[in-house]
Amino acid sequence: MDFRTTNFPQALHLENAPPTATKVDSLSFDVLYVVASFLSMVDIIRLRQVSKFFYEFTHDRVIWRNFYRSLKLPRPPGPYSRQSSKFLERALVTSARVELQWPLSEARPVSKRLLTISHDEQHFSLLFGEWLMVADSSRVRCFDLRSSSTVPSIIYEPQGEAIISFTCVSTTTTDGEALAFAVCKQYNSSQATGAIHVFKVALQSDAPTFFKRVREIPDVTLEVPTVVIGPRLLVISKNSPNGRVPQDVWVMDIQNYQEYRLPLESASSELDMTGCASKPRVFISASTHLLALRSFFTPGEGFRSFVEIFPIPPPGSGSPGEELCTLQVSHQKLMGDMELSYPSLLRDPPGASTSETLRFTLVGMGHDAYRSPHTSLSLVHFVLHEGDPEGTISGKRVNLTPMNISIRTLLLDAAFDSCLRGIYYHARLHRLVGLKINLHADKEYELGSLSLEYDRRAYGRSLVAFDGVRGRICRTMSIAGERWIEIIDFA
Repeated sequence: MDFRTTNFPQALHLENAPPTATKVDSLSFDVLYVVASFLSMVDIIRLRQVSKFFYEFTHDRVIWRNFYRSLKLPRPPGPYSRQSSKFLERALVTSARVELQWPLSEARPVSKRLLTISHDEQHFSLLFGEWLMVADSSRVRCFDLRSSSTVPSIIYEPQGEAIISFTCVSTTTTDGEALAFAVCKQYNSSQATGAIHVFKVALQSDAPTFFKRVREIPDVTLEVPTVVIGPRLLVISKNSPNGRVPQDVWVMDIQNYQEYRLPLESASSELDMTGCASKPRVFISASTHLLALRSFFTPGEGFRSFVEIFPIPPPGSGSPGEELCTLQVSHQKLMGDMELSYPSLLRDPPGASTSETLRFTLVGMGHDAYRSPHTSLSLVHFVLHEGDPEGTISGKRVNLTPMNISIRTLLLDAAFDSCLRGIYYHARLHRLVGLKINLHADKEYELGSLSLEYDRRAYGRSLVAFDGVRGRICRTMSIAGERWIEIIDFA
């Protein structure tokens, strides 16, 4: 379906027409499902104006489940039995609206609004595209972006401790449950004590709340941890280039809170790093495996990455309170030209796959070659050969397009079923650039500047959050001594 040649937004706002009877109403649902399979999503929505019968029929979950499986749009993982017809329809319709103009040149947002924030609020998280969390050293506030209200609610205030960092992450589990966690690092200067607190977030109708503290990790350093979540695991790691294991890495099963550690001895720790410029270890949490990349640079060899693959134990294999389980390496290899910044998992093998080979695809920004300072938006394909007793792993990197060397923030989102949207700030052109990747299309990727007018008095603009399904961008700026966060919507 070509959304660009369809009057799609008008089709999405049809009012209920008066009920009328048609002979088609007497057909069996099996026949109607077959007929519906030949219709586009726009046709289905237009069909709702025919009669009350078709209004109800076009809300049937079977129809939207089939669309969810067939349409190649950025969307949350699914369809799962936990996901209602309303959820599936809303996700597809919203993403399709964004698809009409993302990231075509001169695409204009549907709406923009400014929210007042303080100069001390430096931590931002967009939860399910609907709630914006902002935090300073003393509290966490939440803006409900579904509401016209500009007054946030205070949802967390630690007592006697300062907030060093705050991150809120969300995911869809392998059985379709939407989960969210808040990771808050706090420090008590008077007692020189600190800890990383992990909360499960409850999604209420009015605002998210910190429902339950599930873990507390002692940490007296002032380092800001990196938080990664996937369908099975939450990974918290420090940004130390030394990559100590397990001191700097903490892993938890998000469904039963079982903790895991990485091996005390790792082949990557035995590498001779003399004269190397090492980068922090990067973790990617997939449905069935945890991927770890440790990249380093040497003048003679360029960028190389030591890749380690850890299978995740099956659900239900552990329980809280048990002795820490150690994840075992199934595949590891020192590979050239695999360095990536801002990595995102674009293709994740299904959890029930019985194939002897598993294929993972990552997307991110990497250096073109060891002799060049330029960077490219790149795909990295990993193939795990399960039948090989030595755990063979092969890989290939594909450069999609050159990237501006001054890019500091690349935000990628909605990477499911090889579909993704992203955004970055082009420093030389002083504009936001949108990108999309669809490995099912003839043209794998597309770039385009987003036409965004801004107050010329604004300075200190910075991208802080992005939701790919809704096409929602959040960026901070200062105007006349006041600090604001701008919410830009493309749907």
